[in-house]
Amino acid sequence: MDGEFIPRKDISDIHVVLSEKASYRHRGICIEGADCYENIADMIDWMPKLGFNSYFIQFREAYIFFERWYTHRNNPGIEAEEFSVEKARVFVSEIIKEMKKRGLLFHAVGHGWTCEPFGMQALGWDKTDYEVRPEIREHLAEEYTD
Repeated sequence: MDGEFIPRKDISDIHVVLSEKASYRHRGICIEGADCYENIADMIDWMPKLGFNSYFIQFREAYIFFERWYTHRNNPGIEAEEFSVEKARVFVSEIIKEMKKRGLLFHAVGHGWTCEPFGMQALGWDKTDYEVRPEIREHLAEEYTD
C-alpha cells in the first residue's frame, strides 16, 4: 500500500493513563516591561490553568514596571497619570492575595537586595543620584567619584 495509513479505532475502545511530574518545583513567570495591575491579576488567574505555579516581581515593590505603565512612559499619546511607590506596594499586596487564593508561590526582589543595606532605595534601573557615604564606597561595584 502506498501513501498514508490512518488506523481507525472507536474512541470508546481507547484507554490512556498519563501520570506526569513537573521537572522543577518552580514553574513561573517574571514581571517585565510595563504592567498594569489588571493585566497581572488576569495573568495570575490564567497561570494555574497552564501549569504555572509561581510569579516573580522584581525589586521589592515592582515600582518601575507599574510606573512605566501608569505614567505612559514613551507613549506621548496618553496623558501621564500620577504614580507612587505606595501605590505599587498596594498592587503587590493585592497580587499576593490573588496568588494565595490559587496556591501560587510568590517571589520578590532579586534586584535591590545589594543596594538597600547601604541606604539606597532600589526602585528600578533608572539613573539616580545618591549621597554615598565614604564608608560604603569600597563595597560598590563601580568606583564612585564626586
